[in-house]
Amino acid sequence: MSRRARRALAVGAVVALVPVAACTQHHEGDGTPLVIGYVAARAGFGAIADVDGVDGAQFEVDRINRSGGIAGHPVELIVEDIGPDLSRSGDVAAALIARGAQVLLGPPFPDEGRGAIEVAAAAGIPMLSVTSTQPSFVDGHEGQTFLTTFGDNAQGAAAAQYAYGTGARTAVTITSPDVHSYTDLVPRYFADTFVQRGGLLVGTYDVHLAQPDFDAAAATIAALDPPPDVVYTTIFPPDLAALLHALRTAGYSGAVYSSDASDNAGVFAVDPADADGLVVTTHGFPQRPRSTLLFAPHTAASRVAEFVDAFTHSTGHAPAAVGLAALGADSIDIIRAAVEHAGGSTAPADIAAGIASLDGVTVTTGRVTYAGQHGIPRKAVYIIEARDGAFHLRSVVEPTDVPQPYDT
Repeated sequence: MSRRARRALAVGAVVALVPVAACTQHHEGDGTPLVIGYVAARAGFGAIADVDGVDGAQFEVDRINRSGGIAGHPVELIVEDIGPDLSRSGDVAAALIARGAQVLLGPPFPDEGRGAIEVAAAAGIPMLSVTSTQPSFVDGHEGQTFLTTFGDNAQGAAAAQYAYGTGARTAVTITSPDVHSYTDLVPRYFADTFVQRGGLLVGTYDVHLAQPDFDAAAATIAALDPPPDVVYTTIFPPDLAALLHALRTAGYSGAVYSSDASDNAGVFAVDPADADGLVVTTHGFPQRPRSTLLFAPHTAASRVAEFVDAFTHSTGHAPAAVGLAALGADSIDIIRAAVEHAGGSTAPADIAAGIASLDGVTVTTGRVTYAGQHGIPRKAVYIIEARDGAFHLRSVVEPTDVPQPYDT
């Protein structure tokens, strides 16, 4: 064999040994980083969601980078907190864009995110709220601003659908004006769907968050004769634990339903027994396949279980709120799918168009569709129930008869 032939063979062998991921690092010619900015709210009301959302997003970024990035682009996640002053969200968004962010992740409530939404829209930067379920988050910026989650109208409908399907025929709602688009409106979505299915709403009681106790409302509800089959509220921990204790102490032993912000251990804080029978709508819950066969069916819940196992192995601890951490991973999965749909382009306009066109894409918590959904994806809703100090998966619901979002 000639020297030239041996040299060509050696070069060919080296090329053959290069991992596929390394070969794809220079997709689109340069392998430039994809910069994702996270306008986070890890203090105040937002902490109930964004602490876990940030953890889940960072984990998914690290996992994707270990596999070669997104279409050859290494991913950089920059997280900056709003802090206690909600008016700072616009300044934080501007700072992240100045640092090169091509897409932004946003905080859990529209009030916290409004400044960031406006700054991002003016700069032509797409924005995904990681954990907000409020449809008003995307108002006025269709095609530019998106939810990662199902909308509150969908989770309210799913709760009503499940409650009615399990035999509930009467309900009371507990609302609060303090986070209007969440603690006021979601109970209305529940009530609308519950009544539409044939149920009866027998009362609505308004309370404030962070009050010393909820004894007055609890006593009024417990005194109803007959007692309602369901009490529905979107009040979240730490207040929900106090409300549960007040209801149980007053003598109400029926089902209490709540929403995704209550998918955390805070519901057990006062007395775990108070939470028995608490039903929560959420974004994901781990359930490992019962079959040990190599090709056992791969369900949405088993994908969440794989996420929890990998997260725990990587970080040394399980996510505090599985559904919310999984949403952080979902947001990165959605961006990845959008970039791949755009042929590897990381131009903000292409990412936005890519997200808006996604149809049936598999993410950590299941399948997601944005096409034709006006920025609020169609996703399944997980139904979990508290029993003996822990949550258990009860159902995964595709809600029907979902009411249109209210104007806010």
